[in-house]
Amino acid sequence: MPSGSTDFITRMLERATPLPAEDFKGVTTDGNIVPGLFSLAKTSASTERIKIAVDAFLGSLAPEQRSTCEFPLGSKAILGTALPPNVFASAYRNNFEMKYEGIKFDDLCSSQQALTMDLARTYIGCIRPEYAEVKMEEVKKHLKDTHIAWIGGSTDDDVFYYRVHRHVVLIEFDHNRGIAFDNDKPSQNHVHSVVRTPNDYGKDLLRQHREQATQADR
Repeated sequence: MPSGSTDFITRMLERATPLPAEDFKGVTTDGNIVPGLFSLAKTSASTERIKIAVDAFLGSLAPEQRSTCEFPLGSKAILGTALPPNVFASAYRNNFEMKYEGIKFDDLCSSQQALTMDLARTYIGCIRPEYAEVKMEEVKKHLKDTHIAWIGGSTDDDVFYYRVHRHVVLIEFDHNRGIAFDNDKPSQNHVHSVVRTPNDYGKDLLRQHREQATQADR
C-alpha cells in the first residue's frame, strides 16, 4: 500500500462513521431538499420485449423440462416459501453463494436454445451494440452448463422470479412488493432485474492490476 494510504483511509472512515445517523439529503445548494421534483408516474419505457422473450422460452418447454426448470412457491431449493424481496445479486451482495438450479442449456433442443439466447440478448442488448456483442460472445463460450430457473406462476396474472446463470453472466428478474407503492405483496407493478458478471461488485481492479504488474516486473 502506498505511503500515506493508511492515514487517508482512517480519515475517510472517521468522516463516514457518523453519516448513517444523519438525515439523508443528497447534494443540495443550501442544505434543503427541493420538493416535488420527482413523482411516481407511468413512463413510455416498456418491458414488453422481456415478457415476450421469457414467455416464448417457457412456452417451448415440454412438461418434463418444465418440472426441471420450475420451482413452485414453497420450494426450498432456491427461495424458501415466497418470492425473494429482491433479486439475489443486488448491490452489496458480492460474496453471495448461488448454486446452479433449474434446467441446463445443454438439455434443451436447438429451438429452445435459440429462445434462451434471445432472452439473454434482450437484457444484454440494453448496452451499446458493440459492447453487447462482446458480452454475448462470452456467454456463447459457456452455454453448455448455463442454467435457467423459474419460480412462481406462469399465467398473465402471476408473479414470478427467474434467472439465467453461469459464471460469465447472471440475469435475474423478480416481481417485488411495494416499498414505494402501497402493496405489501409482490406485484407486476414493481419489477427488479439485474445483469451481472458474477464476482464483479466490490473488486478493486486497479489494485489488482498494480499487484500483478509489480509481480511481473520482478
